[in-house]
Amino acid sequence: MRGIMLSVVPTMICGSVDRYVRMDGGDKLVLAGTLGMGISNAVLDYVLGSSMGMWGIGLATFCCYLVYLAILCLHLLQKENHLRFVRPMGWARELGRAARSGSASAAMRICQAAGMIITNVIILGYGAENLAGATIRNSVAALFIFLSMGLEMATMLLAGMFYGERDEGELVKLLKKSVSTELVMMVILAAAVYVFARPFASIFTHDEQVLEVSVVALRWYAVFLPTGVLAETLQYVYQGVHNNLMANFICVMSDLVLFVPAALIMTGAMGVLGYWVAPLVANLTLLVIVFLIVSIHGRKIPRTAGDWLMLRPDFASGLKAVWSFSIGDNSQDVVRISQALQDFCRENGVDERRSYKIALAAEEMADNIVEHAFKTSGGNYIDMCAQIKDDGDVTLRIRDNGRGFNPIAYVGELSDDGDISSNIGIKMTQKIVKDMDYRYIGGLNNLLLTI
Repeated sequence: MRGIMLSVVPTMICGSVDRYVRMDGGDKLVLAGTLGMGISNAVLDYVLGSSMGMWGIGLATFCCYLVYLAILCLHLLQKENHLRFVRPMGWARELGRAARSGSASAAMRICQAAGMIITNVIILGYGAENLAGATIRNSVAALFIFLSMGLEMATMLLAGMFYGERDEGELVKLLKKSVSTELVMMVILAAAVYVFARPFASIFTHDEQVLEVSVVALRWYAVFLPTGVLAETLQYVYQGVHNNLMANFICVMSDLVLFVPAALIMTGAMGVLGYWVAPLVANLTLLVIVFLIVSIHGRKIPRTAGDWLMLRPDFASGLKAVWSFSIGDNSQDVVRISQALQDFCRENGVDERRSYKIALAAEEMADNIVEHAFKTSGGNYIDMCAQIKDDGDVTLRIRDNGRGFNPIAYVGELSDDGDISSNIGIKMTQKIVKDMDYRYIGGLNNLLLTI
């Protein structure tokens, strides 16, 4: 356990750095870091575990997260990114914010490591071949974690964006889409693991006794997969909407508090088979508990995706009207969306002059995206969301999946060459808005205008 405690700080830092690197378009580096972490953990578990026992396994976990962090920090050395080393201001407060941000990810990894060490002791009591089977099951599970991690992290990042924009409609759509996508993917993978359990296991061992144990372990893991992905998707959504209490609760309960007792009780009742069934029992129990918590929080049985979000009652307070629209990479759609936005503003009490300015800003920026941001045709989109607030301000969020482009920085770097027609659309937009803010998050350009 001392080795695990060493991992607390690196895992919390990794949780925050991982998120920001993904936000800055460093998905490939995150994948490389994950692979590096997995390989180093496997090697160090064998080397340190053989010589130092459980203490060595905990120390190996600490070292593998340092490897992961080192690989992630390579992103900060690249020129074409938005993350930079800066002089820290108010370091104690920033460290606290980073700790809270990465707490759920840290809790998940720490609880997984602690739960695995404790349950490895349990399964070892039933013979070394069963521990070997558990190791093979975990190795196969690690392969599927790589496949689901991208979707889960994207879910968390998008949930954070929509939460910051107070866009409940998009959060509901995100939760539905994430759950359905993850379930379909994991059901297909689970079926493949169940059917091809023996070929999968034979990759790792040729010992007939270990092979038979591994087949049973993998098939029960396949049955567990769909329930596991439901709990994980909820965890990442809660983390994205800043409900760290629920995110941490799911992590701790699924990987430690429910899993370890389930392993003890099930093995006592069913022998070694109970060990393979325990993750399924623990996750089904967790989903029931989460269902009860959501029901108590909303004072009703959750029937819609919105009920499961557990948003604060005042989440959308201060908003008079909300409008959203999506288009592809078609210039004709730009004109259409501009007119629709102008009509929306007028219908909700915005004066004619400001309605025209808002529509003009939307048209200029969308036209610039269509003309310059998209490398190829097809699969491109621009999402817009306008919010009219009770205080009279109007915010317009423009999001696209084109190449990264910061219009604020670009105009600021332009030299005064006397050509007033150069980048006139962006310059005009800057002049007619109160504020303009840009973020590149999860491979998406996000421009927020206040008018």
